[in-house]
Amino acid sequence: MSLPKVTQVRRLDAGSMHLPSHLFISEAPPSGENERLSPSMAWLITHPSQGHILFDLGLNKDTSTYPPAVQHRLKTVISTDVSLDVFDSLKAKGVEPEDIKWIILSHLHYDHTGVPKRFKNAKVLVGPGALSLLTGDTAYPKDPESIYDSDLFLPGQATELPAPESNPLDESGQPFWERVGPFPEAHKLFAENWIYIVNSPGHLAGHINLFVRASSNKWVFLAGDTCHDVTILDGTSDVAFYPDPSGKGMKCAHQDNEEAEVHLKRVRKFRDMGVEVILSHDWRWMDQNADRFQ
Repeated sequence: MSLPKVTQVRRLDAGSMHLPSHLFISEAPPSGENERLSPSMAWLITHPSQGHILFDLGLNKDTSTYPPAVQHRLKTVISTDVSLDVFDSLKAKGVEPEDIKWIILSHLHYDHTGVPKRFKNAKVLVGPGALSLLTGDTAYPKDPESIYDSDLFLPGQATELPAPESNPLDESGQPFWERVGPFPEAHKLFAENWIYIVNSPGHLAGHINLFVRASSNKWVFLAGDTCHDVTILDGTSDVAFYPDPSGKGMKCAHQDNEEAEVHLKRVRKFRDMGVEVILSHDWRWMDQNADRFQ
């Protein structure tokens, strides 16, 4: 298959989840009345010189390979529908796992990580601090209650981007992180100004977004789990807080909601500038745009 003259962006079906809205949106009705089938979007980005890149991998068809804590969650809180995973979707587009050169993971929650080990030729990029979730005594199996699998990647497969506060020079001698629009920390992935990784703190350690040129005159912002419903992005709903099952007070979908809110405001500014913002689990966007980015 010939490569495009500019970056090509295609959405991949990579499973869906029945998300209880009351865990994400403060105005949602009580449990049992509010589930939405929400996509776990993955994206195939084809670069003229760098080949095929994936942004997120969606869900794993074989849920038995998840850590026990994830399997329990999928049985008791969130159910999945993975009739098509990222491998099925790639095959339908004539792309094999061996053809993928890069994988960029928005973060390391199980509904975004898929099965990276099957992409044996791919280099995986994760955000600052992400790999700490997979090491030490807090990852599975050392911690049997952890949702993070220390065996997620092939040896040496994943590279963590540097912390913004260190901001080393990149291969061209420029600061690794630079300002792009409202975002103080963005990294140009290749020489062309076509793909930027945006540091997006708040949701989870290492959460990153992608700002990518989708055609000669259009850019899109792939916002990962910046929020879990477009009404939060619009400002018509708030993030839900609910009792932590561990008894440690209240919790929400984000590790640090204050940081997440700062990032969300920046994303809103970008959207107001005319950039299309796509959330990973936006069922409304999917209903209206299923035929786009194919």
